[in-house]
Amino acid sequence: MEDDDDDGKISADDADVRDDADMVFNKHSGPVYSIKVNPVDPRIVITGGGDDVAVIWNREDGNVLYTLAGHQDSVVSVDFSFDGKYAATGGYDGVVKIWDVATGNLVQNLEGPSQEVEWVCWHKKGNVVLAGSGDGTVWMWLATTGECMHVFAGHEDGVTCGSFTGSGKVCGILYHADS
Repeated sequence: MEDDDDDGKISADDADVRDDADMVFNKHSGPVYSIKVNPVDPRIVITGGGDDVAVIWNREDGNVLYTLAGHQDSVVSVDFSFDGKYAATGGYDGVVKIWDVATGNLVQNLEGPSQEVEWVCWHKKGNVVLAGSGDGTVWMWLATTGECMHVFAGHEDGVTCGSFTGSGKVCGILYHADS
């Protein structure tokens, strides 16, 4: 990339822009907010979108395997379980849903947050899901039973992101604070 107008700055106009995509997933009817590749079978991809659904795709041919409907608002975060057998979807409806990847069937509705779910994260070694909400809480559930294991509260504002460490013994949580 080089500066074509000699102003000393490189801009998008200076870039060699081309579409090198191997596959285009275009079955959502709104914006796509999240994508994850299955950790066990990289041919399988899940996306979440502004059309209130998640879609499980075959990455090799672009075919839709399952459309996961049931959220009442945008699906903004998706994640696969450590073994690739389940998927979690989090929506602006305040619900986390657990799906069977092999069948596309709903396994659990995980409820609790009073506002939108900002993100979901699956534990690295177990069937535990962590989700952060706009209400300042983070919820931890046993995914297959729906049992709430813990609620982390006291954050001043919406919890914007979080993750488990590689060992799964610690989770990091970030939120915006006005101070």
